[in-house]
Amino acid sequence: MKVAFVQYDIQWENAQENFNKIEQILASSSDPFELLILPEMFNTGFSMDTHKNAELMSGKTLDWMKSIAREYNAVVTGSLIIQEGEVFYNRLLWVEPNGNIDHYDKKHLFTLAKENNFFEPGKERKIFKLQSETETWKICPLICYDLRFPVWSRNTEDYDLLIYVANFPEKRKYAWSQLLISRAIENQSYTIGVNRIGLDGININYSGDSVALNYEGKKLVDCHSEEGIFYVNLSKEKQVAYRRAYNFLRDRDLFSIV
Repeated sequence: MKVAFVQYDIQWENAQENFNKIEQILASSSDPFELLILPEMFNTGFSMDTHKNAELMSGKTLDWMKSIAREYNAVVTGSLIIQEGEVFYNRLLWVEPNGNIDHYDKKHLFTLAKENNFFEPGKERKIFKLQSETETWKICPLICYDLRFPVWSRNTEDYDLLIYVANFPEKRKYAWSQLLISRAIENQSYTIGVNRIGLDGININYSGDSVALNYEGKKLVDCHSEEGIFYVNLSKEKQVAYRRAYNFLRDRDLFSIV
């Protein structure tokens, strides 16, 4: 499966400018892909101004994602602020080219930035399926602060790819890089972390460091602080063979989340 992910300087609370930026980056390359991953709150940056930036599930950002999915015949995913009634979610949308839509709501809200004062936490983890040219992939998408909680990402469903979309600041880049490697190793899963670069509207700097890792935690792609579109080819066959040779997941502890 060929995966593309975009790392860029998100324009603060300006969805249209961010749509334009992503379209420009996508147009810079003609390589096909089956999955496109965008950062956390890719249309606004990590803003707590829910009343200004929230959209409904019938909003312009979802319409734009549908358009990109159709144009590139690929699944498009990334998170944004969604309002349901009086409640707001940091919601990752999973948009298929045929128009099917699913979502995951961020479970672990970032209390250090008081995200929990503005958003409702998600209640369930999701596993999405993607049919590539040759096989079906089980994909677990999570959001930013979820990265620090390994129980939430534990590979109990034998998923094939773990995704983190994020706005992870430069001052904590070491934690970002090391935790992604840990999640890949302990879950024996391809892991992709997609972050942003640049300075946001409240003067927090982001160094990017988006990365694609294999099931051993080894780097396949490292974006450093570059802006652009990046690609990685994933082999399910190689991952299955590795898990058979080193079947550590067989010995994992059983647990339930309450």
